[in-house]
Amino acid sequence: MVEHSDPHARRAYLLHEAQFGAPPAVVASAPGRVNLIGEHVDYCGGWVLPMAIPNRTYVTFQAVPGRECRMFSSRLGEIAFPIERPERTGDWADYVRGTVREFVERGLRVPGLVGSITGDVPLGGGLSSSASLDVALATALNALVGGALEPDQLARLAQAVENRTVGVACGLMDPMAVAVAGEGEALLLDCRTGATEGVPVQFEAASFLLADSRVPRALAGSKYNERREETARGLAALVEAGWPLRDLRDVPFERLDEALGSLAPPIDRRVRHVVSECQRVREAVAALRAGDAARFGALLDASHASLRDDFEVSHPDVDELVALARVVPGVHGARVTGAGFGGFVLVLVSADARQRLADELVVKYYQPRGRGPSILDAGRGSPPARVDYESGRDLPH
Repeated sequence: MVEHSDPHARRAYLLHEAQFGAPPAVVASAPGRVNLIGEHVDYCGGWVLPMAIPNRTYVTFQAVPGRECRMFSSRLGEIAFPIERPERTGDWADYVRGTVREFVERGLRVPGLVGSITGDVPLGGGLSSSASLDVALATALNALVGGALEPDQLARLAQAVENRTVGVACGLMDPMAVAVAGEGEALLLDCRTGATEGVPVQFEAASFLLADSRVPRALAGSKYNERREETARGLAALVEAGWPLRDLRDVPFERLDEALGSLAPPIDRRVRHVVSECQRVREAVAALRAGDAARFGALLDASHASLRDDFEVSHPDVDELVALARVVPGVHGARVTGAGFGGFVLVLVSADARQRLADELVVKYYQPRGRGPSILDAGRGSPPARVDYESGRDLPH
């Protein structure tokens, strides 16, 4: 095989070769992501601030005779389905089926396929393992069939997979963050227009860590869709009351109390979270640009309180993990990240307190519960990539 700079891509190549007895034509990868702030506002037309993380999903493909797709996952097993009838089954294979379906429906000729999936994005933890898989699959298949889809188009295709085949009414944030976010920067995404802007992450002596609560969450089976429906009801009620709104983001923050006066519980709390979280994103961008870790941390704390109390998407164990992190000297702030209901906690911590934080969480959170510790460096992620094995070059998309 041709050597190249990514050892993880090499392992994906060798996995494919061992599984199918021949090398893949393409290996593609996409990062997971952490949303720094702006939770549950993407489907309300709001602004979000995600960042790619170092953990990635790798997908290989090879065209083969016939009209069947066979995929092997190092973590989930093996599947097979006909190219022409990629029907939903309710398991992880729907991500593959949905990707094939979207390419077929866009008029692209999809051959018989064999492929493999591997990677180290934690599953079900709120770090967008599903969008990472969606975008890696789309990037690999786009390369294999000679498609010309740009990163933002791959993101929208990945969103369509989630909405139409997987059955999760997700917004644009996750796939766009995975497909577009640059290295060493957060991506300010306007979820209504799709406009993006890179914001360098440049705290002088602080960085982000991710602590896994070890409380599993299943997005399609959680209350995610319920919360989305509740925000839609809030928007409809405000419009009926005479507010000239297209999305909840259009509620002026300074008139939030006035708007809430026309809403009944719990819809008023859901709307309060969305509008206040959009305001926190604006303030967080300013804090990030100023390198103000203390201000950014305070916004993380406020976001968690809102997600816990107004949007009710936290979990008692997650709340305790956040509380334990906050009292460690050198921690600027912490919050649940992702859709909630479990998963990871994002912590902004000074460089000299990172080890102290990890030690405290092991002793006070993980060991009493008999859970293995999982603390990740949010690091400096990079965009999707594919490997051209004929030339040995790592290509950006």
